[in-house]
Amino acid sequence: MTANRGPVLFAMAALAAIIGWQSLTVHYQYGGNPTGLFWISPNMPVPAILRGERFYLFKGIMGYDGQTFHLMAHDPWMHRRVYENMGDAGYRYQRIFVPAVAWLLAAGSDQWVHTTYFALVDAFLSFGVYAAARLAQRAGRSVWWGFLFLVNPASIASMDRMTVDGPFLALAAGVLLLAEETVSWRTAGLLAAATLTREVGALLILACLTQQYFMRRYFGCMWTLAAALPCLAWRWFVVRHTPVEGVRNLLSAIPLYGWAERWLHAESYALPPLENAFAVAGDYAAMAGMTIALGIAAAAALRRRWGTRQAAMYAFAALAMFIGTREIWEDAYGFGRAFAPLMFFVALEELPMRPWVGAAPACLVAFRMSMNSVKPLAAITRGILGG
Repeated sequence: MTANRGPVLFAMAALAAIIGWQSLTVHYQYGGNPTGLFWISPNMPVPAILRGERFYLFKGIMGYDGQTFHLMAHDPWMHRRVYENMGDAGYRYQRIFVPAVAWLLAAGSDQWVHTTYFALVDAFLSFGVYAAARLAQRAGRSVWWGFLFLVNPASIASMDRMTVDGPFLALAAGVLLLAEETVSWRTAGLLAAATLTREVGALLILACLTQQYFMRRYFGCMWTLAAALPCLAWRWFVVRHTPVEGVRNLLSAIPLYGWAERWLHAESYALPPLENAFAVAGDYAAMAGMTIALGIAAAAALRRRWGTRQAAMYAFAALAMFIGTREIWEDAYGFGRAFAPLMFFVALEELPMRPWVGAAPACLVAFRMSMNSVKPLAAITRGILGG
């Protein structure tokens, strides 16, 4: 395959696999109701404008973040006051990019917004695979190493639960493709989109700004700073239109407090003893993956490796070191999604010389996350075989 054709074909194959998995899941797990991909809780208040919809509800759980992005996609500009049915509306509405684009693609139609949301998330995942394959080629590796994007916890969460973590990571990968030398308007657009997808995109802006400044590329600095303007404007809009809420403090003044606390205190699950033991062992495997990721970042810092990717890696490693709340560290889905960019960046860091070492953090966390898919996979298999 040629250098340009290979990543495109690999991304198309990944898109087909993603859609295939989601289609099987919807058919055999959710009775043909695609809203099951949003993981909606029966306890979620349903806005009046959506009471005619037939939701697939997950009994006995609190739902997942996809259910709030679903609401936002029906009312991205808050004219219909859907935010009144959401907890932490001011915090959630910072992550507007994917719901807003889905709404625009659906031309504001409630009937079509689910379809456009699913299609947009899957398209971003496909682009992320393409970008990862291109980055692998730059490192002298095969396009097949683009799988590093698919096994990342952000991609898994987006495939299964329609979160915005996968699109954010795809945008971050796009930034790395464009920002090796200088930052242009295209890079600034991706930075702005990433920060409107997840607020931690500000760390990408900081990484690019630092790199451009040290390289004395002052036009690049200006474009990077410009990327922050839409995010600040949207944040101002959200603050003005949502209820005043307390500040979510997820940080600890003690480095690695959350990481150490999670190692010392295992989570206990409402499962039979043997299943609980496997789940806890999987948790520790995922924590080992996080430890490897932090170690790779620390080693790179000690070797004084520097560039846009390294700056971003250090920024997300610092974030992991100072996130102290159990809310994030509680399970692999939590810290896997929060620190997915770190795992992606360390995988790219090790790709030229030790690719399997760099892939280990994401693979270990993905292994724990995949344990939640054993029963759904068994149900899909039984359905296909006619059992």
